[in-house]
Amino acid sequence: MSEPRNRSKLFNLREAIVVPTQEFKDEIWPLISNVWTQFARYKSIKGETSIIFACRLAKHRDSSSRQAGISSKKRRLTSVRAPMECKIKIRVVHTDADQMTCIERYDETPDHCHTLEDSDKVKRPQAVRQMMINEARKAYRPPAIVVAVKDLAAGQGLEEVNPHISRKEVSNIQATVRSSELTRLIGNADLEHDIHDALQKLRDMNYQVIRFDTDGDYEGFCFAGTWQLGKLGECGWLTLMDSTHKTNRYDWRLFTLYVRDSYGTWCIGAHFFFSGEDESVVTKGLRTIRQLQPKWEPRYILCDQSAIENRAINNAFPGITRGEQNYDVILCTVHVMRAWMRNIPCHKTRNKMIAAMHKKTKIGCNQLIQEAIRTCPLQTTVNYIKRNYSKNTEKWALHARQHSSLLLQVTTTNPLESFHSELKRIMSKHHGLFGE
Repeated sequence: MSEPRNRSKLFNLREAIVVPTQEFKDEIWPLISNVWTQFARYKSIKGETSIIFACRLAKHRDSSSRQAGISSKKRRLTSVRAPMECKIKIRVVHTDADQMTCIERYDETPDHCHTLEDSDKVKRPQAVRQMMINEARKAYRPPAIVVAVKDLAAGQGLEEVNPHISRKEVSNIQATVRSSELTRLIGNADLEHDIHDALQKLRDMNYQVIRFDTDGDYEGFCFAGTWQLGKLGECGWLTLMDSTHKTNRYDWRLFTLYVRDSYGTWCIGAHFFFSGEDESVVTKGLRTIRQLQPKWEPRYILCDQSAIENRAINNAFPGITRGEQNYDVILCTVHVMRAWMRNIPCHKTRNKMIAAMHKKTKIGCNQLIQEAIRTCPLQTTVNYIKRNYSKNTEKWALHARQHSSLLLQVTTTNPLESFHSELKRIMSKHHGLFGE
């Protein structure tokens, strides 16, 4: 029998069906489990187990009403299912001797007073829920899981259930399934033991790890795989640098170095974990990465407007004064414009600064900056522009990047921000420093 015909046949059971018990449990019952709920169970001395199932939608009493005098703003948004006198019952008899199962109508009860779709609205069959559970174990989002489950259900002849598969249900199943699987990520309760366990796991995975302390109150460690350090040395001409938080319960900051290889693919160059964000500890982290990969000589480092990161980069890379390749710190244009949205309230002034950012020549850029300063009605904004942006256009304006098509393509740290966003989606601020 095809699966859709099994569902309709078991919905209004008009004749008895005898199948092997294992086939009933694996193939038949999962298709119709949402229609029935156990009503009674009996076991005889002959080794027969008889289970009586009633319709899940049978509801003989009205639901209780809400308490009067409570504001609608404080009430939960709930729905009440109307009572339904659906009196159909079936009996399932399992025989231990021959491992057979008989499904039959119980005491000539009447047919359902509703459709199979009504049952699918209330609850999805076990076969579909098992598909949800299997897909929920994978690390992608509920909307994608819904699409995958609907495709699988259609492939097994259960497409009539698809309209009732919701993202909310998938999210709840994913939270339930993954909560037990992520227990190992909680780590050790003691920070020192958690650090030791994290370093040991990284070494077992062939990562190079160096732990360090600074003269201040912060500590941390750097880690990178040999393949990552190779990418950093070969493709580190342009390096993206950014930090993120809320990846562990100790509130340690995770810094990432990101590079783009010759195929245009973004790759991790190295990571370092710090107990806080301070100039000395970020400097120590960058110098440690340089010890692990001496060939890393970046020409441009793209980062946000963090003063701590900028000073740390200047400390870690002495540049041409020490006989090394000179470098430039360039700022993410998105972060710069976000700062302008906060600190330049005048729209005309802000638009002129944005035009200056995208001007192709330095002369044109400076002219627009001076025009923005001259026409700005607020003296505090004028001081802000003069202090932060009038004398360092090579950091944030695109006229200084016209010589390189790569610098014009990569003007933001969005690739690294996306990586951190995906990392935080599968991690939690309640986890330890490192999970398996």
